[in-house]
Amino acid sequence: MTGLSDAERRFAIAAGVPAEAFTRAGRREAELRRAQLNAADTVPDLDLRTVDHRVVSAFPSGTNRRDKIFVLFNPMEELDNMSPIDWLAAGQSVDLLVELIGELDVC
Repeated sequence: MTGLSDAERRFAIAAGVPAEAFTRAGRREAELRRAQLNAADTVPDLDLRTVDHRVVSAFPSGTNRRDKIFVLFNPMEELDNMSPIDWLAAGQSVDLLVELIGELDVC
């Protein structure tokens, strides 16, 4: 699964690597975070005050500005592979977008 033996995983966990780093969900979370960090320089600037307040308010508490912008500019399968910004610009359902963003675990 991770290419590490059981002994290597136990050593890594004992050294402080979170055990969840060795689960499928943990690896997905790490990949998302890595993508966010790699995209930090390419994420467009956005004044969040120009986005519908219901959408911005739907982000989980503690979500930082960069993560909000990252989410808003990246396609979502649930939005027919449109980014939330494009979804809003096309006049699509704000309620669906609010629901999807509220379900995110980006913190």
